[in-house]
Amino acid sequence: MFKLPSKKRLQEVATVVSRIFGTTFNVDCRRNGNRILRQRFRGPAILDYYSRMDINPKTIIRSFPELKLSDPVEEARKADVDRRRRRGKGPPAKSKVKKEAKTAQKKR
Repeated sequence: MFKLPSKKRLQEVATVVSRIFGTTFNVDCRRNGNRILRQRFRGPAILDYYSRMDINPKTIIRSFPELKLSDPVEEARKADVDRRRRRGKGPPAKSKVKKEAKTAQKKR
C-alpha cells in the first residue's frame, strides 16, 4: 500500500515550490496583504488624472484684470459679511488712532 508523506515533508515541498515559482508560503494562513501588494501600482495613473497645478479663481482673476471676472464664492462671503454688519454682528471697526485701540482693548 502507498503511505502518505508526513506533514513536515509536505511543508518542505511547499516551501521549495514557493521558492521555485516566486510565490509566498504562508504557513500560518494569516492575512498578510499579499493580494494588495500583487496588484498594479496605481499612483502614476492617479497623478496623471489630476492636474498638477493648483489654480484657484483668485489667481485667474488677478492674472487677467482686464476681463473683469468675479469669484461667486467671494461675492457671497462679502454679501454675508455686509448682512451681518448691518445687523450689528460684524467685527468691530478698526481704530485709526493708536490711543483708541488701547482703550478698546481695555473695555473687553
